[in-house]
Amino acid sequence: MTSPLTPKAVIPISEELVHVEKTKVAHGRITVRTVTDTFSEIAAADLKRGRIDIKKIRVNRQIDRNPGIRTEGDLTIIPVIKEILYTEKRLMLVEEIHVRRSLHVEHVERPIELRRQRVVIEKMNKPSKGD
Repeated sequence: MTSPLTPKAVIPISEELVHVEKTKVAHGRITVRTVTDTFSEIAAADLKRGRIDIKKIRVNRQIDRNPGIRTEGDLTIIPVIKEILYTEKRLMLVEEIHVRRSLHVEHVERPIELRRQRVVIEKMNKPSKGD
């Protein structure tokens, strides 16, 4: 037992310090590249083709005035007139030109070559020290 008059004991306090370092370690490498593949695909489209039929229709009828160009549905009628000499001048419808329009749609399909790129990633492991 210590008396109240004895000096107090001193206990040293210790402290540990840690120093941390980092180093880069390569575990492997990767290569990234693109590859272009070619493939066939069918391209389809509707092609429109117009056609005109022209027919001359003989009329040879006397008229009082120029009838002018007229349209009846898909038919355009162009009158052709001439003046003839009598004791008086009269109009005579000589002929009509009939122009008919028609539209035909043709569905076509043709193979075509298309290209598409894709990405390839390759991993290369780091060789071991024994290699």
